[in-house]
Amino acid sequence: MMNISNKIQFFALSTLLQLTRIIPEFILYKIGFLIGYFYYFINSNRRELTLINLEIVFPNKSTSFKKKLSKQIFRNFSYMAIDLLLITTNRLTNKKLSQSTEIKGREKLVEAINSNKGILVITGHLGNWELIPRILSILCNKQINVIARKSKNIFFEENFIKKFRRNKNVNIIYKEDSLIKFIKGFKNGDINGILIDQNQKNNQGKPVPFFNRNAFTTLTPALLQIKYKPICLPIFLIRNKYNKFEFVIHDPIEVEYPLNDENVIELTLKHQKILEDIILKYPDQWLWMHNRWNIKQ
Repeated sequence: MMNISNKIQFFALSTLLQLTRIIPEFILYKIGFLIGYFYYFINSNRRELTLINLEIVFPNKSTSFKKKLSKQIFRNFSYMAIDLLLITTNRLTNKKLSQSTEIKGREKLVEAINSNKGILVITGHLGNWELIPRILSILCNKQINVIARKSKNIFFEENFIKKFRRNKNVNIIYKEDSLIKFIKGFKNGDINGILIDQNQKNNQGKPVPFFNRNAFTTLTPALLQIKYKPICLPIFLIRNKYNKFEFVIHDPIEVEYPLNDENVIELTLKHQKILEDIILKYPDQWLWMHNRWNIKQ
């Protein structure tokens, strides 16, 4: 039986999904544009954290540059929410998503699949990262295992988050089961995907330089890559103009050294450097409002 809070959430989400079904898409994105700016102005904590994080990476840029960029960051986050609402209401179908997405580096994915090895996909909170598994499932018939954090809001988890994450061959793994299932996935030749830019201070991370400032970082991708020798592909989904996408597949990261603490850290730095480079290329599309450097407690 739902309590009052759950009833309010149910009504709000149901209303939002109904509106998404009937409002033209271009108007939805215009609304998202306005919501992004509105959220920027009313959420002082996230706005302040975004500006602090931008100062870490762009210390020589002007205040006006960082304020303008922070508004674009909030706008991109709201556009991402519109994408996911359209997925949930079946208006953004796999066919339409495929038609709206340019694949860059397809041959690298094909070569990795033809190797019959397990594949490790690393990515970050850039563009619309939530759609990467869906696009992979469109491009190939392999099992795709993705690590995710379960939302604290059970109602939204069941009625929204799971709906846009589910797709053919996509298996969502929650963190408590992730390591064993990833190892099994590599042995089966699956694709295993992981985000490498979450703050890991309260988990199993170690301080690793990220934009020249230590950030608690997961060592799991590097450890798995060295030990189980999957093909490691950095993949990012970048938003272009008119809400089209570029699915960018980088060259595989190759390693030939033994498993030890020093090599795990060295490989982790390589992973993070690739993420740094693409963030600098598309600074408005990274989730700067995330507490990456543990600035706020």
